[in-house]
Amino acid sequence: MSTAVTEHKPLTFTLTVLGRTLEHLGVMMYKRRDTAIAELIANCWDAGANRVEVILPDEADYDRETGVITITDDGSGMNQSEIQHQYLVVGRNRRQEEKTISKTLEDWGVKDIGDEDERLRYDFLALTDERRLVIIEIKRSGHAVTLDDLQRLEKYKDRLSKAHDKELYMVMLCSGSLDVSEDVRLNWKTRRDGSIRLWSGFFLKHELTMSTTEPF
Repeated sequence: MSTAVTEHKPLTFTLTVLGRTLEHLGVMMYKRRDTAIAELIANCWDAGANRVEVILPDEADYDRETGVITITDDGSGMNQSEIQHQYLVVGRNRRQEEKTISKTLEDWGVKDIGDEDERLRYDFLALTDERRLVIIEIKRSGHAVTLDDLQRLEKYKDRLSKAHDKELYMVMLCSGSLDVSEDVRLNWKTRRDGSIRLWSGFFLKHELTMSTTEPF
């Protein structure tokens, strides 16, 4: 009886260097070790980790040149496409990407919300990291979130999913009033690709931190 052996070919990746590389390697570099470590830990939370472990060398054995700090987590890693097109692109301007997608969302909102006064009730925003694109529809205070609002956000997510290979997450940000059925409310409370958030429990600090507040 013969047994078939599957041969796995090694993956080949290429490093892409963009024009902002010197800027990243110069004025934008972390100058302190504690801030660099804090950023690595923040990346672990961004990857959905529930546990992050930081192992520091013993003070007695520490050597500035050869000492190693190990950070491990149980979050999700990158797929092949994310490694090639995001992680290995040096000098990528993520903020410009966010501005471009935010502008696209605003343009779609102008087309879909015909009444000019009604358009003033909304803002649209996109935030991104190495693996996730978060699209946010903001409903101004004093105006209830409706089924049309939520369906519009889902439509924009579907459109963006055709052009982006990142994980997409939706956030409806509101002051607290919902004009939707209980079934719709329950659906948004339990779904994994989106949530309704309250102004009172939501904040942005450098990155969008989805674990800082409970869903509405």
